[in-house]
Amino acid sequence: PYASLSKTSEFIPHGLKKKQVLEQCYIKNIPIRRAIWLIKCCYSIEAQNLKIKHANLQQKYNNNNLSPFSNESGVENCKEHCILYKEWTDAFVFILERLIFEMNQVYNDSNKLKKWKLDISYFLKLLGNCYTLNLLGRQIFFHWLIEFIAKLENFEFLPLTLHILLIFWNDMTKYSN
Repeated sequence: PYASLSKTSEFIPHGLKKKQVLEQCYIKNIPIRRAIWLIKCCYSIEAQNLKIKHANLQQKYNNNNLSPFSNESGVENCKEHCILYKEWTDAFVFILERLIFEMNQVYNDSNKLKKWKLDISYFLKLLGNCYTLNLLGRQIFFHWLIEFIAKLENFEFLPLTLHILLIFWNDMTKYSN
């Protein structure tokens, strides 16, 4: 339990992608700390793969006396990490949106509704923890939340969506300036 992240990430299946990791976390109700650890490991693996890919491209172009990047290598590396950060945020948003819309399919069946409540509750806890740890792009998430509320046509989804909005309201108003 106290091994380094890089050491233990060697044992994480490398085929897992963003949405798959998040889905498995809430479907299997993995403890939040462990789920966050898994998310960090997967993010670390993806970032390392990007770094290797970037280095290989840089070497390929250097061998041919070409410059693949107009900017410094560090700037391109930062762009790749920003893209990765956005992809993880998009994965969270995709699953949250899907869970919210699943409410319509389960509200008539008490067993399914109970399972859905556990899933959405768990996922909101995971989302909140990842948000607090800056594992999500806040501006991307805020933009999605506002757009999502604006396009809601079915008022059945409004209470849950407003609850999510209230959770993040203070930060949204702080970062909107």
